[in-house]
Amino acid sequence: MSPEESICKVIKRSGMTIKAVSERTGIPYNHLQPSLKGNREMRADEYITLCTFFRVDPMCERNTA
Repeated sequence: MSPEESICKVIKRSGMTIKAVSERTGIPYNHLQPSLKGNREMRADEYITLCTFFRVDPMCERNTA
């Protein structure tokens, strides 16, 4: 599973919108939304920021999402 797919699942489980996640994490919506739709590769720092925000282990989440 790609980082984008695992984060997408985490966001869905949280019940938050992509816009709300963008606002709370500081990751621009125009970066986050295309990444989650598979149209842009998520940067490592964005992935770490999202994992930190959702309190998931960036090394394990890809295997358990």
